[in-house]
This record gives sequence, structure tokens and C-alpha cells, in this order.
Amino acid sequence: MHIDRATHQKFDRASFRLQVRFSGAQLEALRALAASSGRSLSGSLRWLLQERLAEGGPTPNDAARESSVLALAGLVASEQTLRLLESMLPGGSQRSAALRPAAAEDAERRLRELEAGPADG
Repeated sequence: MHIDRATHQKFDRASFRLQVRFSGAQLEALRALAASSGRSLSGSLRWLLQERLAEGGPTPNDAARESSVLALAGLVASEQTLRLLESMLPGGSQRSAALRPAAAEDAERRLRELEAGPADG
């Protein structure tokens, strides 16, 4: 999100101009909403924002859902990388399976370290 500098410096103004990037799917959904409601794209976006803020804004469930999606994306990327390495190395699948328990233990240890915070020293 980008706030127009000239507008941003004048806090006494009643409105601000923002530049926002949308994915193709988001833009198509916004266009469909605008067409069905008779509003402009900007008007539809302002209406959506107003409605969401009236509901109390983002909820803890929204943050948890977003975290779950990000975690799943990371896991998929890791699995894809593992599959690629297994396919390139002789005996890669067998070696990968043998190392999996140690990798799981290392991952659990790393999570405990992260939860504990920075190490002293």
C-alpha cells in the first residue's frame, strides 16, 4: 500500500489517496461486486472496508487462518524441494526416509529454541 506523499504530509485533510495492488482474482471479485452493486471500483472497495471495519476489523481467527495458510505454503515448498532432491540423488528416497526422524527431532528442537527467545551470549 502506498500513501501519496503530498496528501500524507497534510494530516488536516479529510481523505487520503492510496495506491493498492490486487491479484487478478481479487480484482475480478471487486469488479463483479462493483457491477452487481452499481458502484465504481473505488466505491466498492470503500464499502467493503467500511463493512469490515464495522464488524470490528480482523479477528484472531483471521490471523490464525492466515498463519495456517502460510505454514502450509512453507510445508508444500519444503516437500517439493525434498522430492526434487530425492529424484536427483542416487538412493535419495531411501536416504531421505532414514533421515526423517532426526529431521523431525531437529525441527522440534528449533521450535523450542524459538519459543524460548534469543540465546544469551
